[in-house]
Amino acid sequence: MPCLLVWLIASTAFAIPPKVTDRAREHFKAGVAYMEEPTGAKYEEAYREFHTAYADSPSYKILNNIALCALFLERDVEAIESYEAYLAVAPKEEIPAQKRTQIDSDLKRLKAGLVKLSIKTVPATANVVDERDTSQGKSVVNRYTTNNGELALGIHPGNHSITVKAEGYAPQTWEFEAAPASTQSHEFTLVANNAAPTVSATVADPSPAPKVVTEQPTSSKRGTPAGVYVGAVATGVFAAAATATGLLALHKKSDVVDLNKTGTHPGQAQTASDSAKRFALFCDISIGAAAIAGAATAYFYFTSPRDSKPASTAQSRWQVTPVLGTSQAGLGIVGNF
Repeated sequence: MPCLLVWLIASTAFAIPPKVTDRAREHFKAGVAYMEEPTGAKYEEAYREFHTAYADSPSYKILNNIALCALFLERDVEAIESYEAYLAVAPKEEIPAQKRTQIDSDLKRLKAGLVKLSIKTVPATANVVDERDTSQGKSVVNRYTTNNGELALGIHPGNHSITVKAEGYAPQTWEFEAAPASTQSHEFTLVANNAAPTVSATVADPSPAPKVVTEQPTSSKRGTPAGVYVGAVATGVFAAAATATGLLALHKKSDVVDLNKTGTHPGQAQTASDSAKRFALFCDISIGAAAIAGAATAYFYFTSPRDSKPASTAQSRWQVTPVLGTSQAGLGIVGNF
C-alpha cells in the first residue's frame, strides 16, 4: 500500500508547473521521463533535472518532485526541507488529502531516523562519496563536496561507507553503523600520493584518522668498517708468511748441520747458515706484523660506531698482496671506493 501511495504522489507531481521558462520546462520534462523509465525510475538523473529546472524557474510545484527524488536517494535533510517548503507555499486546495497524508507520514519517518553527520577534511576541498547497502541488497550512492574542509549531512540510518578523495592525495575510507537519530563525526587527513601509502580507517565509533609514519626502517647492528677487513687479511697474510719463512729457516739450519758434519763444503755451509738467519729474521718480522695487524683489527672492530644505514650500503673493495724480498718483507694494499 505505501508503494502505491508513493506512485500516486509521483503521478500528481508530474504535472508541468505554469509560469516557467522554456528551458525549465524542458528540464522538468526530462526529469519526468527519468521517473517513468520502463526499466525503473532513475532518481539520480531525475533529481539533477528537477534541480536545474528549479534553479531556472523556482516554482513550488517543482519542490515536490525534488523532495520525492531526495527521499528515494536517501538525501534525508533535503527531502525534509523540500517537503516543508512545498507545504508552506502550496495552496491547500492543490494538495489532495491522500497526498498530504503521505507527505506527513514521510516527514515523520525521516525526522525520527535522521542521522546528523559532520565531516572535516584536509585538504579543504575534497569529494565525498557516501555508499549504503539497503536491506533489499541495493546500493545507494551519494556524492558531495566539502566547503572549507567541512561538510554537514543528514543521512539515512544503516551501514555507511564514506570515501574521501582529492586530486594528488590517496583516498581514505571510513565505514560505520549509523543508528537512527544519532550524531556522527569524522576527520579525514589525506596523505599526498608521493608522501605515504593509502590508509583506510574502519571503525565502529568515529575517531580522528590515524597518523601515518613514513620513516624508513634502519638497521641497529654494529657496522663493520673497511679497516677490519684489511686488518683481518693482513693478519692472515703475515701469519702465512711467518709459517713459510719459519719452515725455510728450519730447512736451512738442517742443511748447515749436515754440511758441518762432513766439513768438506765450508762455503756452502756458510751460505746455508746466512740463509737460515735471514729466513729466521723474516719469520720474526712476520710474527710481529701478524700480532700488530691482529691488534689493529680488534681495535677497529670494537671501536666502530653503530651503523644505522640500510643493509644495502656498498662495501669498499680491497686487494692485499704480500711482498717478500731478500732483505725485506711487507704487505701491499690497493683499495677501490
